[in-house]
Amino acid sequence: MPLYFDNELKSPEQSSTSLVAWHKQLNIFAVAYKLTNGGTFYVYNKDGQIIASKSEVERKAEITSFSWHLERQLLAVGWSTGELFIWNNIEKVVNNVKSVHDKPITTLSWSGPKLASADKGGAFAIWKIDGLGRSQSDPIYKHNFEIAITSCISKSHGNTSHLSITNLAKAAVSGDQIALDLFADFNSGFNSRMKLPQKDGESFFLGTDDGKVFYVNDKGEKNECVSLECSIKQLLHSKDGKYLVAMSSDLQVNTINLN
Repeated sequence: MPLYFDNELKSPEQSSTSLVAWHKQLNIFAVAYKLTNGGTFYVYNKDGQIIASKSEVERKAEITSFSWHLERQLLAVGWSTGELFIWNNIEKVVNNVKSVHDKPITTLSWSGPKLASADKGGAFAIWKIDGLGRSQSDPIYKHNFEIAITSCISKSHGNTSHLSITNLAKAAVSGDQIALDLFADFNSGFNSRMKLPQKDGESFFLGTDDGKVFYVNDKGEKNECVSLECSIKQLLHSKDGKYLVAMSSDLQVNTINLN
């Protein structure tokens, strides 16, 4: 029988929770808070202890979207003002992105070193982010769909590879305590079957407020895949990566064969 424990999180005074994002590989998570005059976020470990909470991540705006890098301790944070930055949770520093957004950022999605950002006005951009969370001065590609983008997901091929010892070792050498623990577990054989996602094609599917689903490939070219009657609320992949699942505002679940 599973056993569960409650851990009360320490949060800012006079705040309310707006978003939660778990890291897919590491036992850490981020919580976005609405404050009386703005917003901020804290990063916690699996036991609910704060490992990051700094005044420089507080803004007089609300966090509208955030997303962890699939492997690294990099958190993309989008704000209601259109501001975008990358939080490096190892160095505890903010890396500002020269955002092309002037409306609330609605969705953020990683694919390898690429980050896709989209906003309520329809602006969409793909950024190249280095291992420290620093971006190039301008996006690699950008489009304006002129309608709110409600969901974005990177293209998945549905296959995995065994844990990358190289990436894990690099993180451990840089002082990442969680990577050090994972590396020790791996060497002991305890976690020798742990898997990480294989790098995909760095392309994305987008859902819009008028019910359309678009595909943006790794060259930045966009194509409309399907048009539904109601707004797209969320896009998901099937486990094998062969199907795209689109959930719309009329509570319909639509399956799209990617072949």
